[in-house]
Amino acid sequence: MANVMQYNGFSFRYNPRKIEVGYLRPVSVTDMPFSPALVREQQARPRVVKGEGELFGPSCTARFSELQAEFLRGGAGLLLCPLCEPIYAYFSSLRVVGEAGPAVLRYSFEFVEDLSSGAARGGIGGAVVYS
Repeated sequence: MANVMQYNGFSFRYNPRKIEVGYLRPVSVTDMPFSPALVREQQARPRVVKGEGELFGPSCTARFSELQAEFLRGGAGLLLCPLCEPIYAYFSSLRVVGEAGPAVLRYSFEFVEDLSSGAARGGIGGAVVYS
């Protein structure tokens, strides 16, 4: 697990204020007449890593532009996160949430695990938030 969050060539100076790692395994329930319901466990969905953070200082807009360039690059990349083992993921969402002050830029992000990379699922060292 990484101490500071990183994605491809972008290293977050400070970890985002909020990071969630979501795991989901859908379960379907089919009602059967005159017998118990049939419950089936589906295949696990890709992990989703999302959160919110702030960029500080006079260069916060330039730092956001660097993060935006990483988003616009597309494709899967290596995500290092303090709450899970390194994974290959797609940078699926990036938003400017609003400016809290003259030298603070708030943002939110989302990464979706690339299951086709063949990387094994790692453990988690913090709270799990299901998406």
